[in-house]
Amino acid sequence: MNILITGAAGFLGTHLTRYLLEHGYSVEGVDNYAHPIADLSWHPKKPLDIDVSKPDWYRHEHIKYFAKAFVENCDVVVHLAATISVNLSVEQPEMAVRNNIEGILNVLEACRKNDLKMVFASSCEVYGSNTYPDRPIDEKHPLKPQSPYGASKLAGELLCQTYRKTYGLQINITRCFNFFGPYQREDDYGAAIAIFTRRILKGEPPIVFGDGRQTRDYTYIDDIVRAYDIAINNDFGDQPVNFCSGKETSINQLADLIKGICFVDMKREYGPARRWELRRSWGDPSRALREFGWKPEISLEEGLRRYVEWYRETHKL
Repeated sequence: MNILITGAAGFLGTHLTRYLLEHGYSVEGVDNYAHPIADLSWHPKKPLDIDVSKPDWYRHEHIKYFAKAFVENCDVVVHLAATISVNLSVEQPEMAVRNNIEGILNVLEACRKNDLKMVFASSCEVYGSNTYPDRPIDEKHPLKPQSPYGASKLAGELLCQTYRKTYGLQINITRCFNFFGPYQREDDYGAAIAIFTRRILKGEPPIVFGDGRQTRDYTYIDDIVRAYDIAINNDFGDQPVNFCSGKETSINQLADLIKGICFVDMKREYGPARRWELRRSWGDPSRALREFGWKPEISLEEGLRRYVEWYRETHKL
């Protein structure tokens, strides 16, 4: 099977490329390199420098061979390309809208013109904070995004559903909650686990925004790439599917878990709360298990141990 991945130089795109190649798929990737993984030398196949948010991205003069050799002959497009940082989307909402909404529209048009199946990477951010008092977020939870990023992902979902109904395209929508693993960015627009690990291993206290009681649902990257393999090979129908652990962890708990794994005893420091941040994000993966047999195999604690070990070895700490 021939797979095209947009955003292939990013965190998920890199891991997914490696996984698919190891499992016998033919893979091509494109990326504008705005937010690549921390070490591109690890990437198994360098993606082409193409920005899918540009009109007719797959028809550009210098990549005509690409359209002929791959886009028109591929089986599935996995659309990951996006402005992925919630914080960056708050600072530069126009960029998030341009990249995320115009980008998916262009990819959908390429799929329509070439009759291709597509897998769209949405996000748990489309839900906003959990409004259920005593249970995790299922796929029927109200959609109330709290950031330009979340709103752009919801707009992408609506476009996917429209193209599916109007043109008969097979489009699967994944809603992954927070996932983590090696080569994730650790800069100011990176993920909490990567940032906490960097600071703790360098003797700096983790900085928690707000009171730290806000919660997340964490899944290790190896489980997430299996979810995308399922999305490539199945039909989700009209409804998105959650991929998550089903376990709720506060940011305070997360910081303490990483400190314990690093064998470091230091106090957390606190910064101002961020009004766009989700208060409670905790997912229900029941449909993924019931209909597709997917469940996470790596616990949060084991995933953190693997990540910290990788970080120590990679950074010689």
